[in-house]
Amino acid sequence: QHIQRWVNEFTTIEIKPQSRFSLLQTLSDNDVKSYPKESLSMIASALYKVLLPTNFIITERHLSERLPSDIELGFDAVADITNKLDFVALNPNDYTYKLESQIINNALHVTLKGPSYLYTYKVVIEDKQKVNWKTVVQYDPALPLGQKRIDFPGEDGLMMKLFRITKDETGVEIDKELITEDYYPPRHRIEVRSLI
Repeated sequence: QHIQRWVNEFTTIEIKPQSRFSLLQTLSDNDVKSYPKESLSMIASALYKVLLPTNFIITERHLSERLPSDIELGFDAVADITNKLDFVALNPNDYTYKLESQIINNALHVTLKGPSYLYTYKVVIEDKQKVNWKTVVQYDPALPLGQKRIDFPGEDGLMMKLFRITKDETGVEIDKELITEDYYPPRHRIEVRSLI
């Protein structure tokens, strides 16, 4: 329902030439004082995903501790009013662009509308790696001798690099810019043993 509220209240957002868009400022300007972090992060992720393959400059973006199950790797962005975690992007162009939000098949879709760019931009993920968990051993005097229990089974982490590739009008690659290196730490396995 909060995503629907966003779509109703912010169907179209204009980003003027050479100006910045701030998610928290947009809410504040419209007198929105609170918004659930999960919903706001979903909106921030959708905005991030639509602005990445453009020449917009992402000046503030925060990462989740764990990759949310409904967010694609590389496009995670956290926004939170309480902790002042914002999503901010700069329009470096001489034209106004519009962010349009709608719900299609129960999912939030954001499109960016405005003049086409001189160059084309593509986002690629490279060096994707799994980060293995380790076992952390704890001792519990209440456990019978020789027994152990698993308090947490362990969960692998992830790391990857996201690049923006710029191609000129003939399709020749002219730039490859590292936008972010995302790292989700592993959650270690917790094994509790009896005292020896």
